[in-house]
Amino acid sequence: MSDMKLIMEGWRSYSNRVKTAENFGTVFLFENKTVVEKDFKDLLKEYDSGNISAEYLADTWNESVLKEIMMDFDPTGGAAAAGHAKSGAEMLDKAADWLDTKTTQLYQLAQRGVEGLVKGAAGIINVAKKFQRNHPTVAKAAAVVVIAIAAFALMSAFGSEEAQAAIQSPGHATGIPAGAEGQIPPAYYEALRGMIDQAREIENAPLELRAEAMKIVDWAQAKGSTIDLGELQGKYAQFADRQLSTLDGLTSLARKGDPEALEWLKELVETGKTAVYKIHGVPTR
Repeated sequence: MSDMKLIMEGWRSYSNRVKTAENFGTVFLFENKTVVEKDFKDLLKEYDSGNISAEYLADTWNESVLKEIMMDFDPTGGAAAAGHAKSGAEMLDKAADWLDTKTTQLYQLAQRGVEGLVKGAAGIINVAKKFQRNHPTVAKAAAVVVIAIAAFALMSAFGSEEAQAAIQSPGHATGIPAGAEGQIPPAYYEALRGMIDQAREIENAPLELRAEAMKIVDWAQAKGSTIDLGELQGKYAQFADRQLSTLDGLTSLARKGDPEALEWLKELVETGKTAVYKIHGVPTR
């Protein structure tokens, strides 16, 4: 079984568990110099009913996550500084419970399409990495958490995890996901179009090169079978394949928790959706 299949199976198992979770834990609200602990499910109800905005929900969650990290996992402050440091075993249990709760909360936010969660998500990843290093017994659990965070952040931005496009994925386990036939998901097709469009700024790619490469990508997307851009001949196909490789590397960074990479991916998707290229007056799609 390939690494990608293992990752996707791990994701499906994790997402099924958090989907059925009944307890979403709590968050801290910091208003008027007062700290109030609030049931996260109640906060979601306020958002679902339209009483609070997505921006308020995201800001509240981010602030709570970062404050909890400082209080509970920062050796220079919080419980440790107050002389209430926990033993290694107690800290390990606390970290495992906290990671489980926060990733469940993040999943609920991602399901609602709430954006602007990169600060809190990055904080969770840092805690997971910290305990992965210091406590080998939680290495596997921490790795699943990191993958899950990146996966539902990307899937929230990119839509379905199922691959439908006909362009073949580079096949790297940490990069662009691949479907049953090795093809990239539809949103990555849009991101690839965005990458080709932005190449005019990144590498001063001339219009003809970008237009012909876009034509190839749009043709491959509409093809009935999976197309490996790397096997196509000519400078235009090579240029398109190079942009796909760059996109694959960017995806790898995003899946490792790089917030700037994730934001760039989102931008590429939106750019790809609106980019119009014509050859002799005929749109490439």
